Amino acid sequence: MANGGVRRPDGGVERLPWWPSLRVELPVGELLELVEPKMTNEDRFVQQGQRWFLREAGKHDPRGVERFLPSWKDSCPRHIIRYATGRCRGGK
Repeated sequence: MANGGVRRPDGGVERLPWWPSLRVELPVGELLELVEPKMTNEDRFVQQGQRWFLREAGKHDPRGVERFLPSWKDSCPRHIIRYATGRCRGGK
């Protein structure tokens, strides 16, 4: 459940005390290293994940993502860059 609970068989909701501890803050730079091998992947769903990840990472560390993207501008699909920077339909 989105609120951090588990539905019991009797219909009630049991709160899980460990739910907040599942969030692990990692430096965006380390996460970008994990993304690098997939930047040129041609699978539509991998690209969608890349776009989403880079957009979200940019909310936490815009400068880190800004330093990362130029090295990929000529080799990865253009829509990944556009979506990550918000320069697409609906971007702000």
